[in-house]
Amino acid sequence: MKEIVVQKFGGTSVANLERISKIGSIIAAAKNCGLFPVVVVSAMHGTTNDLLKLAQDAGCGAYCAEALQEHDAILASGEQVCAGLVALKLQSLGLRARSYLSWQLPIKTDATYGDAKIISVAQDAIYEAVSQNEIPIIAGFQGIDNASRITTLGRGGSDTTAAAIAAAVGATRCDIYTDVEGVFTADPRIVTKAKILDRISYPEMLELASLGAKVLHPRSVEIAMKYNVPLRVLSSFTDTEGTMLITENTPIEGRVVTAITHSAECVRISILGIPLTTGSAMMFNLFAEHGIDVEMFSQNISKNQDCLDVAMVLKKQIAQKVHALLEGYKELIGYSHIGMRDDLVIISVVGIGVKSHSNVTKDVLNTLSNKGIRVDMLSMSEIKISAAINAEYAELAMRALHSSFGLDKE
Repeated sequence: MKEIVVQKFGGTSVANLERISKIGSIIAAAKNCGLFPVVVVSAMHGTTNDLLKLAQDAGCGAYCAEALQEHDAILASGEQVCAGLVALKLQSLGLRARSYLSWQLPIKTDATYGDAKIISVAQDAIYEAVSQNEIPIIAGFQGIDNASRITTLGRGGSDTTAAAIAAAVGATRCDIYTDVEGVFTADPRIVTKAKILDRISYPEMLELASLGAKVLHPRSVEIAMKYNVPLRVLSSFTDTEGTMLITENTPIEGRVVTAITHSAECVRISILGIPLTTGSAMMFNLFAEHGIDVEMFSQNISKNQDCLDVAMVLKKQIAQKVHALLEGYKELIGYSHIGMRDDLVIISVVGIGVKSHSNVTKDVLNTLSNKGIRVDMLSMSEIKISAAINAEYAELAMRALHSSFGLDKE
């Protein structure tokens, strides 16, 4: 079997025919180097948003199961068009290529329309293409469930498609081509002194992706880490080497903090006067049933000593859902008051070295305090420290922490 490299191209890399021509050259170059490319494509930039608006305008706005199925059928068409265009471009370069949709492999998923999880990827069609010296161009972002309905994997899901295919076929490497040159120590649009990392561990990248960095979809990192897929992030517009994901136990001497990231538009919800007999367990049972993730959480005994006061920070897009859920179950939970504050962001310091350097928390708090930034809530894990702060100080906090931990480029 030939040495397979999975190449995934995002929406900006295939935004128009000129850029599709550019990635055709990248694919051809890999072929000429003795590798066998298996290509995964997103929809052309802006296409998914346009299709989503069409679907919303056509429907009644009710998100019943049947409507979600049709939404997925519509949204998946963007990748279908792009796969065909890329295949045509490669054919014009004298290469054998053909497009594949999810059902033609197939890529099997569960039936969670709009955010489906991959169950399996069949390899036979890909191996057959390789044996016939044919480059498969696979539509990302989509799968097929047991009812033979098209599913989509959520925004950014083509990354997940690429990682899953790479794991399934035992690829030498999975290259994720984007419009950035790799993984930076911070968002370079905010921190001008941010620099590209030549390598980053899977756990660190998973934290960054989950906390707001938009370079990779978190599920793609989970798959790469679970199946030890060598994964590289690089640009389709430059010739830089990009950033390679590595195992955690690979030594990176001297690095305590790897990167700073932020999760914008967060909301703090305070629930006061919860009876001690009820506790917060009732709320989290409800959250689990409704698939709600809480970013930060704290609870304290209230002033009158017979109740709990709970505070949580979560992403703004689910805050109204959580608020409505809590109001609907007020009698069951038994709280006295609920309040919301919607001017927060979460700033996170991420690095494998965090777990072995106890002074990192102190340095984070001191750096923010010296800039006059109050921390609303703090959470910690082995490789990250996250602070909820007022949104107006987000950029100042990012730059200050980036400098404090020695991440600024020279």
